[in-house]
Amino acid sequence: MVHSEKLFKEGCALQNSDEYEKALSVLEQYRKYHPEDPKVYFEIACCHYCLEKYDLVLDLVNRAISINFEYGEAYALKAYIFLEKKDYGNAIPILQYCNVVLPNDEVTLFGLLQAYAEVGLIASAMVCAKQLLVLKPLEIQYQVYEAGLYYRQGQYDTAIEILEKVIANNPEEMQHIEMLNEIKGMKMENGNCRYPGMNN
Repeated sequence: MVHSEKLFKEGCALQNSDEYEKALSVLEQYRKYHPEDPKVYFEIACCHYCLEKYDLVLDLVNRAISINFEYGEAYALKAYIFLEKKDYGNAIPILQYCNVVLPNDEVTLFGLLQAYAEVGLIASAMVCAKQLLVLKPLEIQYQVYEAGLYYRQGQYDTAIEILEKVIANNPEEMQHIEMLNEIKGMKMENGNCRYPGMNN
């Protein structure tokens, strides 16, 4: 038992070090000792997700969920497979369920943010962005998403202000200048007017 637990920890450590093939080898050994442990199917699935073997991931997370119907992380990973396939209709209900069983979970909120934004539910996406920024106020990715959502709502000045702060505080993040210039151009083109009905 001690040996198998050590295998599990070693496999997770290898996964955290981005050594996915080695992690898989170790975790598969652990699975031989514990074929009914949902955690091992989830961790193996995470490795395959990072290796972009998405069909394998679905099988593994479904196995984890069949053992533990309340395994929130496994549901979230399943939803991310649907996100990768741009199947937002399947991703959103799973992520909404995850948000109930794992409230304020960063992975779940980010998945919801992406899915809502893709299907045009901008106000819902904005709620997720705000929650993520409460969790990690300095996370550049979340700030940029927030700016993009304000842009899509026609609130150009707010979007510009956020992006200017991102660029000022992170001079190495110069890739966001193009987005900033695009928004400034749209503001000029539209005379800074907001279009009703852009929000959901």
